Amino acid sequence: MMIANNIASEPVTVVVKTKDRGVMKLDLDDMAQIPLYYNIYEWRDTPTIISLVQNTNTILDIGGNIGQMALLFAQYAKKVYTFEPILETAERLAENIKINHLENKIILSKIALSNSKGKIKFGLPPKGNRGTGSTVITEQSKNRVIEVDTITLDEFIKQNNISDVDFIKMDIEGAELFALQGMAGLLSSDKKPIIILEMTIVMMNQAGYGSKELLDFLSAFGYQCYEFTKNGLKGPLSEVSPLSENYCFLTSEHLHMDKVKNILL
Repeated sequence: MMIANNIASEPVTVVVKTKDRGVMKLDLDDMAQIPLYYNIYEWRDTPTIISLVQNTNTILDIGGNIGQMALLFAQYAKKVYTFEPILETAERLAENIKINHLENKIILSKIALSNSKGKIKFGLPPKGNRGTGSTVITEQSKNRVIEVDTITLDEFIKQNNISDVDFIKMDIEGAELFALQGMAGLLSSDKKPIIILEMTIVMMNQAGYGSKELLDFLSAFGYQCYEFTKNGLKGPLSEVSPLSENYCFLTSEHLHMDKVKNILL
């Protein structure tokens, strides 16, 4: 019995070929990675996301985790920039990029995006769910705090001479509004990117804002909010009360794209 218990408590690391993200190294003691093993990660939203990233030049993957979205995006975009400030997680992301020989297509930055450049406290995720680290410090994470480097997206784009940003995916556990504030220049440009972000009401409230503030901020740049269904996008929405869901933000220019028109309900 003791041997069985010891075996069961050991991390189970596997290398698998996924359906649509190439080869991935996964830890099956992490609840966020188990859906990748079974090819059901974001199962409802993925077909719509794939439609939106067809024929893209540059995609920004903010909150890279171990690469589950960056690897998917690399199937369709010319270049993917992914941001992951937790060093251990970023190392696994780098492994997954290398396994798939995508070093020239996926550019990894071990930094957090926010509304200022400098350093910020970052609450590490608990064991068993690597995807929940955040610059929003909670009661649960206050004893697991490190310091990470931050930069605004506008400054990062300038420093790296990035153009043609078509699409942004963001999942940074309540810090989304702050990262959006740091990309006001991009959001004001003539060519605005399609944005997908996760809104988690508990983490947003912990950060001191709600979904209304986020929708109002993006509305000032001409964006409207759409919700994911298993058949496409529904909206626009005037308000949302998400527990933890992805939402898509589109401008009137995006609505004229065939790839967008085909998935609007």
